[in-house]
Amino acid sequence: MAYDRICDKIWTLGEQAKLPDGVPTRAIFPRQRQREMTDLLIVGQSPNYNGVPYTKHTRQEAEEHAVRYEFVRKPGGPLNHRFNHEYYERLLNFVRRVDSSLGVWWEACDSQKKLVEFIDALPLATRPRSGDFEYMKEMSGIRATCVEVLKMELDYYRPRVVWAHSRFAEDLINEIYGDGNQFYEWRLICSRFFDGKWPSSEEAGLLVIMRQGGPSPK
Repeated sequence: MAYDRICDKIWTLGEQAKLPDGVPTRAIFPRQRQREMTDLLIVGQSPNYNGVPYTKHTRQEAEEHAVRYEFVRKPGGPLNHRFNHEYYERLLNFVRRVDSSLGVWWEACDSQKKLVEFIDALPLATRPRSGDFEYMKEMSGIRATCVEVLKMELDYYRPRVVWAHSRFAEDLINEIYGDGNQFYEWRLICSRFFDGKWPSSEEAGLLVIMRQGGPSPK
């Protein structure tokens, strides 16, 4: 299966990579797709180390984590960095200003909501503002494998819209498809990191771009 091949590649990558101080990193698997096409695929930089599965982190635990991870907390649920994170909540609230029917997997599971999925250009957990990401992406073979994985994920999710939410993600996508190629029905590239604190003029500009090239109606 395509999904199994993606996880195999990510797991091998995780076994090869180490953080700068020798701490093992964690392979973070994407979710299995629940629809033939994804309305919006947001490609981040790398998963937060706070959201890793468990201490031992076996292959089975990595698979279970991918199934459980909510991205955005369910109504009434606690904020638990092991299962959801404000990062995803901010992004989802932002894109819902363009299309209020967008939702994460557990919202879209039994409804007519359009589906948002999240993946990362470097599918290995890194500690924020620590230098982990810059260190690992320069390791021998890491970038080439990230390109392979991302190509497989884009083919697997078949997104209507891609938001490259980091410079690294944008670089990899352009390496795969070439600058400016329209390889989907719609494509959105935005390399600026959104943290909910953009100047209002820049935020308005991105919203305009998204409305012009947002998910096509079903």
